[in-house]
Amino acid sequence: MILDTALIFVTRLGSSFVEAVPFLLLGALASGLIDVLLVRDEMADILPRNGLVVTLLGVAAGMALPVGGIGAALVARRLMSKGLPASAGIAFLLAAPLLNPIAIAATIAAYGTGPIAITRIALGVAIPLVVGLIFALNGEGDGLLRAPDDQQGSVNQPMIEGQRWHTRALRAAGDEFFELGPYLAAGALLSAVAQTMMPRAALASVGAGPVISVAALSLLGFVQSNGAPLDALASLALRAGFTSGSIIAFLVFGSIADIRRLPILAHVLTGKAVAYLVVITLLLTILAAVIVNLWLSW
Repeated sequence: MILDTALIFVTRLGSSFVEAVPFLLLGALASGLIDVLLVRDEMADILPRNGLVVTLLGVAAGMALPVGGIGAALVARRLMSKGLPASAGIAFLLAAPLLNPIAIAATIAAYGTGPIAITRIALGVAIPLVVGLIFALNGEGDGLLRAPDDQQGSVNQPMIEGQRWHTRALRAAGDEFFELGPYLAAGALLSAVAQTMMPRAALASVGAGPVISVAALSLLGFVQSNGAPLDALASLALRAGFTSGSIIAFLVFGSIADIRRLPILAHVLTGKAVAYLVVITLLLTILAAVIVNLWLSW
């Protein structure tokens, strides 16, 4: 029994870490390119002044950059250190796991273009937008980043013609990859421990409740840490025993608030900011999922 549990734990730990490494690498490469190509505060001259519009641009960037939830933390930190408003940075950070092309394709492959896929994508836009605006309205953008700008490897100089910019970008990417690697390993460890200890049979017994089923699958999605593309496929096995709203909660909260990336977020952002992100995202997800259970029938 103990040996079986240990084997399950090791398997989950290895798969969780290996699945996330490519996204950490993509995020580091994107961050390195941004560091070299974009001068500090240059974005202030090109971005719109309207808070709603700039936050929507952050959501759109989450759709355009396929760096996943892990890599998004690096890209968001780099962009905010270059002058991107906090509302847009937070919106990008939350939208990237759900709205990147791989996640959208996986959701459509699992559910077609039906109401579950549409709702997941719609909440992938709405929740990051609302959370970003909440941060902006409450002035939580100041001091959002944990590390000082001068410790983030920022070049902050315009690219000079003939300069080996690619070497500088790769160096910055390598620094960030190895900086965040231990935090990814810690997140994978957290996920593996939580998954191994979670009483799944108890979760299965509450699948029909309109509220408690939402809470149960929100917790499962948070702990399971599949990533948005795999969440879409994993949720198919839950479809028969749980409500539609709880499936939405699993797909949305489990992708945005992934326990595996918490150590990375805690390294990049302040603890207060991370707590706000998780709690506000959870409340908005539960609200939307309960509305689906009580007033919509799919």
